Amino acid sequence: MNLKTITAEIDKKIANLNQLKVTVAELWEMFPVKNGATRTRKVGQPKVKRIMSKQARARIAQAQRERWAKWKKTNKAA
Repeated sequence: MNLKTITAEIDKKIANLNQLKVTVAELWEMFPVKNGATRTRKVGQPKVKRIMSKQARARIAQAQRERWAKWKKTNKAA
């Protein structure tokens, strides 16, 4: 094989992979997400970071502390 044929083969494979990528992206858009969830962003868009309030973090932390205390209490008795 010479360099031209190798380069041509690589170009063919790249073209095939690009077409496959487009096909997969189209299929991704066609099928719904499981569990009733919906896609809120298109393929390729970056995720938006969600910001939680201080009060919400405090409620979650308190609930977790209560779960840990309950778990420790039940495991000490056993």
